[in-house]
Amino acid sequence: ENVEPHPELARAILDTIGIAPDRPILLGGSTHPGEEEVLARIFQQLRQDFPALFLIIAPRHAERARVVAAQLRTAGLTTRRRSEAASAFPGDCLLLDTTGELRDWYSVATIVFIGKSLTARGGQNPVEAIVAGRPVIFGPHMENFAALARVLVAAGGALQPNDEVVLKTIVADLLRDPAKRERLARNAHQVLN
Repeated sequence: ENVEPHPELARAILDTIGIAPDRPILLGGSTHPGEEEVLARIFQQLRQDFPALFLIIAPRHAERARVVAAQLRTAGLTTRRRSEAASAFPGDCLLLDTTGELRDWYSVATIVFIGKSLTARGGQNPVEAIVAGRPVIFGPHMENFAALARVLVAAGGALQPNDEVVLKTIVADLLRDPAKRERLARNAHQVLN
């Protein structure tokens, strides 16, 4: 279970669809209903200041992919599903509708939002994203990982916005500040160690 991630798979797919390595990527990992729309709205707003921003959404339950794809389209995003991502497209969002690959995708993200923490309760495990060396954000509802979440936030190893507005502000802040992203990732690693 504790195998190293293989970012080259994810990187190869991004290259194929035309997403250059220097583009910032916001990844929503293990998202639950409601969170995809929040991320889509935040993405639309952030793109005014960060036109190169790309969104990757990995719903916790891959069978929700069709519903999520429709929601993202309604939100005005051009979306490609991972299962059909074979050629370049001038899109906004890649929807991961395959299972078992998330740890590989964390490695190519600039910022990771951990799902089931904003519009749903319980949280998902942030460890894989931290092991991948990514800065991690999660919402107020991390009940299933309460002790870890508390220590991460206290140690400056994760950020925990309470709502959509603060989430947007934090993502913008991190996109502007690579040193802050590195600090978050480094602090989180120390917590795990």
